[in-house]
Amino acid sequence: MQWQQRARRALARVLMAIALMPAFAYGQAHPANGCFSSAGANAVRLEIPPSVTFDLDRQLINGEWLYRSRVYEFNYRCYRNRPGINQSQVELRSLFDFAIIRQALRDTGVRLDLIINGDVNKFWNPDPMIPGGAEGYVFGDPYSQDTGERTLTVTMLLIVDRQITSPLRVFMPSTTAFKLINDSWGVADPGIFITTSATRFQYVPRCIGDLAVDSVVPFDTVLNTVTYNGKLPQSKPFQVITRVNPACPNLGSLTRPAGANPNDVFHLPLAVSFEPQGGERMDPMLQTIYMKNTDGKENGLKLRITNAAGSNVQFGTLFVDRLGMPISLSVNNIAAPLMNTTSVAQGYTAHLEREPTIGLVTGKYNTQVLVKATWY
Repeated sequence: MQWQQRARRALARVLMAIALMPAFAYGQAHPANGCFSSAGANAVRLEIPPSVTFDLDRQLINGEWLYRSRVYEFNYRCYRNRPGINQSQVELRSLFDFAIIRQALRDTGVRLDLIINGDVNKFWNPDPMIPGGAEGYVFGDPYSQDTGERTLTVTMLLIVDRQITSPLRVFMPSTTAFKLINDSWGVADPGIFITTSATRFQYVPRCIGDLAVDSVVPFDTVLNTVTYNGKLPQSKPFQVITRVNPACPNLGSLTRPAGANPNDVFHLPLAVSFEPQGGERMDPMLQTIYMKNTDGKENGLKLRITNAAGSNVQFGTLFVDRLGMPISLSVNNIAAPLMNTTSVAQGYTAHLEREPTIGLVTGKYNTQVLVKATWY
């Protein structure tokens, strides 16, 4: 009986300790030093374009912006308790991993600047070898022990720093490049890490492109009557072979085999254009050519070309954005890229159809279309 009573007292002491523990933990909710995210995440990821390709024959101007990211925003709260130091500021600090980024950027003649909290008058470049660059960036109001809840915004800029004169491919892996710390002495304290995605830089000469195409796509003789339409429509497949020009010099550093990382690979996005040479009329969407006989009169036939997915390509000069990527009516002209290879076959189909608004006219017909391949 006496043992049972002691056991109950011991159990009561254990329960009391358990009941008191949450109050003790709440009282120690934050350490003496460190930075933390109110969202619970200890890392923020900055996305760089997976591939950046430069036209080697169109040298960009030093200082020209190549890319500006969206604004990344996150909340943070920092604490510090350092005897003898009354006030300080939070800091973004480059880490050891940034050396990988720094070397890749130097090799490609590009610099990475960061806009912190929208301050466009004071970019941060983390490379101390660049004039004005520094490994750390101090910002925000000074504080003693607790910053309270604050917001940090980061925007990335890729800027031309020097000219590259030879074909080149440089791969930059994903890294943990930066850390938000509570003050200049807080590198070893808890903080919020900022990672960067992988990217690939390529300098491509204009002579790189070459293609081969079927010189003639023969259609059958069209035999039509009022009641017989057996020869229309007609569909004839053909190929466009896009490839690296073997006569283009010094491509070894660009087209070298893939590296250990699957993204470290020669990658050349392509577009194929089809430009009519006979002055034929086209529809408003630039997807149909109205054929003519050899005497120059429309004969009631029309021509379309579809890509491997069965979508109509656009005839004529491509519509492209500032980086050369096809947009608007030209998106179906985007072709399979050269990916770790120097040649790829593009499949197309030519469609000959009747135009019901124009009566069929007897005679010989043909058209010439100039085929071009461009990279972007």
